[in-house]
Amino acid sequence: MKLTLWALRTGSSALGMTALISAVTFLSGCGGGGTTSPSGTVSGIVTFLGKPVTEGEINFFSPKQGIGAKISLDSAGHFELSAPIEVGDYKVSVTPPPLPDPSVGTPLPPKREQANIPPKYRSDALSGLVASIKAGTNELSFDLKP
Repeated sequence: MKLTLWALRTGSSALGMTALISAVTFLSGCGGGGTTSPSGTVSGIVTFLGKPVTEGEINFFSPKQGIGAKISLDSAGHFELSAPIEVGDYKVSVTPPPLPDPSVGTPLPPKREQANIPPKYRSDALSGLVASIKAGTNELSFDLKP
C-alpha cells in the first residue's frame, strides 16, 4: 500500500501534529490485519465463431468488489493475467486494441473495424459474459457470436 502523508500548514504546530497523528492512527488499521482474500489465477482463450481473436483486450470487472483486471490477447487469442485476482463473479468484456497515443506532427493511424469483436461484447454491461473465479487455477474460454 502506498501511503502519502501530508500536514496542514497553520499557525499552530500542535494542530498540524494532531492531524498527522490522527491520520497515522486511522491508516494503521487499514489493510494491516494480515488476512488476504482467496484468489485464483486466470488464463484462457477468446474466439469468434471458433477462430481466435488475435488482437484486443479482455477485461474483468466485479461491481460487487469494485475491482477488475485487463490483459491483451496474444496472436492465438490466449490471455493470462500476470497476477491472481480475488475469488468472485466478474463481468467480462472484450475490446479492440487501444489506439496508439498520437505524437505531435504524426497522423493518426486509420481506425480498424475489428469485425471479430461485435459491439455488444465491448461493454461489460451488454456482453452477457461472466467469469466465476474460484481459488486456484481458472482456465476460461469465451466464444463470441455475431
